[in-house]
Amino acid sequence: MINPPVNPSATERVVITSWNYSLTEDDSVQAVKLDGRPSRVLLATYALAGAGLLTLVLEGPIKIKIVAVCTLFGGMAGEALARHIITPILRRRSYRRNALLHNEFTIEISDRDIRIFSFQTDATLTPDRVVRWSEGHDHILIYVARKTYFTIPKQSAITAPNLDALRARLLQYTSKAAS
Repeated sequence: MINPPVNPSATERVVITSWNYSLTEDDSVQAVKLDGRPSRVLLATYALAGAGLLTLVLEGPIKIKIVAVCTLFGGMAGEALARHIITPILRRRSYRRNALLHNEFTIEISDRDIRIFSFQTDATLTPDRVVRWSEGHDHILIYVARKTYFTIPKQSAITAPNLDALRARLLQYTSKAAS
């Protein structure tokens, strides 16, 4: 049995746009901060817990007031310490130890997929692999698992059409950017 000839134009991947980028230590830290932004549900939970503790401070007996104030301030201090001091320190250390993050990457947006590669790694992101995406002031994070993401610095895109093409492809893959 002879296989029919394949139309090469039907199987070729057509690259719409591409650009190179490198991640800096600061990019890595900003990305982990963007990833660690609390969700609306978590913010609502914090607000309810804070309101409950505030009610105890205003209405409860003196011993409960002391515990409630300590809990309220301790929780806020712990959250701030973790988010703004400990996490960036750990991320900087992780960046310095991971030589793969120091490479120059290329991102290609094609008619079929998004490809991110360097001389050591190659990832092709198709709709079934992209879980969600998130956009901050300086970065776009493309999640392939709950806490596994690719970081794309916006300034690396050089032109607005490159970012628009990336956003359009991601919107095709998912309904909207994560908030």
